[in-house]
Amino acid sequence: TLFRSSGKLLKNEPLVSLLGTQTALLEGKRDEARQNFQKMLENEDTRMVALRGLFLGAERQGEPGAARHYAEEAVRLAPALPWAGTAKLRYQATDGEWDQAIQTLEANRAAGLIDRETAKRRRAVLLTAKAISEEQAEPEQARKHAKEAHKLAKDLVPAATAYARSAARLGDIRSATKVLETTWKQIP
Repeated sequence: TLFRSSGKLLKNEPLVSLLGTQTALLEGKRDEARQNFQKMLENEDTRMVALRGLFLGAERQGEPGAARHYAEEAVRLAPALPWAGTAKLRYQATDGEWDQAIQTLEANRAAGLIDRETAKRRRAVLLTAKAISEEQAEPEQARKHAKEAHKLAKDLVPAATAYARSAARLGDIRSATKVLETTWKQIP
């Protein structure tokens, strides 16, 4: 084929590798494409494209562990890469790794992937999830995290209810009532 001929003539030209891989994908040869992406990892000029291709392939094949690995590797090599930062955060949140997800969120904000207000809201959501996961075993920690989430987003109902549940469980009915009233005024 034309691709094989050009590959022989141009040897290690990154564009030839990419075109060959794209051709394999278009022809439905996923194993060949994956092998090509693996080879492209060895070349600095094609490494990020290869990681993206391997990530997408793993997601399509229902391999979240592999997809997460490729996203994390891409973030390690290029912290400001939008798809990788977003994917890493999504996998950490899905796996309930709240502290790591919060760190990734801060790194994404620092890299300019998201604006300050979006980061603030997402931090509130992550803290709320963390608080909910801690409610039974660590009610004091749950209240602390839900309170911080509520301060960041007073209209976030799950944060208010998580705080109210934790406060009530700890006997602080006044704080529980106050947080619910504050949120009710914002979003009835």
